[in-house]
Amino acid sequence: MIKNSQSFKQKTMKLDSFHFDTIGSTNTWAKENYSKFDRHRITLITADQQTAGRGRHKRTWMSPEKQNIYATFTFFMDPSRLDICNVPQILALSVQETLIDKGFDSQIKWPNDILLKKKKLGGILCETIADPLTVVVVLGLGLNINMPMDLLETIDQPATSLLAEVGWTYNLQSILKPLVGNFSKNLEQFLKEGFSSFVDRFRQMIIHQENDLLKIGNQTGRFMGIADDGALIIKMDNGENQKIYSGEIL
Repeated sequence: MIKNSQSFKQKTMKLDSFHFDTIGSTNTWAKENYSKFDRHRITLITADQQTAGRGRHKRTWMSPEKQNIYATFTFFMDPSRLDICNVPQILALSVQETLIDKGFDSQIKWPNDILLKKKKLGGILCETIADPLTVVVVLGLGLNINMPMDLLETIDQPATSLLAEVGWTYNLQSILKPLVGNFSKNLEQFLKEGFSSFVDRFRQMIIHQENDLLKIGNQTGRFMGIADDGALIIKMDNGENQKIYSGEIL
């Protein structure tokens, strides 16, 4: 394990980082060790490989050695805030910002999956812990960078990587470093201003089009847009609009 403390040149939250050659899960390690973290900084945990990587809904996240980004951001928020559910969307936008700067036209599948050419490039897992006087936010990211096609084809849904799309490998730090800077900047703005200053960008990055038929859990409806608070708006069969705050679009 390697520990570093750093702050970015731009005006962002300061950050402590821990890196592992191999770890079970960066999210699990953060949940087990958050009590040792500085509550006024972001703590970033990264690894070359995960042996027990986790996605949403208890899925396994394939995490081969030194091919992709496996990272968890941990920080502390006021428990009275009602917008903690927007934090994964802030990270999704930060990934988006980083990819655009690298020349990739990626999109977001609600609520926070990263897609490239309609195939999954990255996923975000947000977990929270109720701690006295605060909420611990454990925000994991898996982003496929150099995963080859033979491994991508073993995943149970259409998936891709930057390598698969352009045919060459990337230095992982050339993606991770600006991503961390973008997220630190955006998180600081979010904590000060809320989601209102991001919602227009989020709407622009969403892959869904008006009247697309969507299935979320046992509910089906037509996509009508994204609410100001980041919720999904769908029109039900009875003609009424309904806001969805969590779930997975199947």
